[in-house]
Amino acid sequence: MVTFSLLSSLTLRIKITDTTSGFRALNKIALSFFARYYPVDFPDAEAIVLLGRNGFRIKEIPVQFHPRSSGSSSISFLKSVYYPFKSFIAIFAAILEKRRRE
Repeated sequence: MVTFSLLSSLTLRIKITDTTSGFRALNKIALSFFARYYPVDFPDAEAIVLLGRNGFRIKEIPVQFHPRSSGSSSISFLKSVYYPFKSFIAIFAAILEKRRRE
């Protein structure tokens, strides 16, 4: 989380403290953009960079999460190894490729 927050912060030149919560609030234009370009397969930091690189305003607002009361994580050992590699590649692709905002 720290690595991807730092990478996102440096890329967007704003402070990003948590790229992994998954909680997002979007306006109609950003939602429409994501309908076309939302990243699949661990989109955490990539989605934030994609928005920032395409001119959307990003603002973090603290939210409180409670510990899991039941169930288990969907992240397996294999996914936990795959995630960092995929995320680095996806973030760099988002940095290099500017999508067309409509």
